[in-house]
Amino acid sequence: MDYKALDLDWNEIRLLTFLPQDADGRIRCRLDHASLINAPAYAALSYCWGDPTPVKSIVINDVEVEIGPNLESALRCLQSRGYDRLWVDAICINQQDNVEKSQQLLWMGSIYRRATRVAAWV
Repeated sequence: MDYKALDLDWNEIRLLTFLPQDADGRIRCRLDHASLINAPAYAALSYCWGDPTPVKSIVINDVEVEIGPNLESALRCLQSRGYDRLWVDAICINQQDNVEKSQQLLWMGSIYRRATRVAAWV
């Protein structure tokens, strides 16, 4: 997946917003940028990454993305319970960009504190 660069000087994070599922029942969503200082209401997801083998697919910004089954189950459950906007480290942080990843990891405490809800999935 291609990530648009975050403006780290403005404390930007990415938030995952659920869209209606596609005809095959796959989860569809988009990634939006928001400043951590004045981000819209969101929930933060804490979960066990589990088996790293990506075996499920979801659609993010009209691109098919493979994720692990544990994350797919968590997203499906949260969407069904009315969660609409999430911060999920595996998706919202560009895992291939070490500078971004380092900065976002430093902010992780603030990201969880500023969330209106925190969901745990084990």
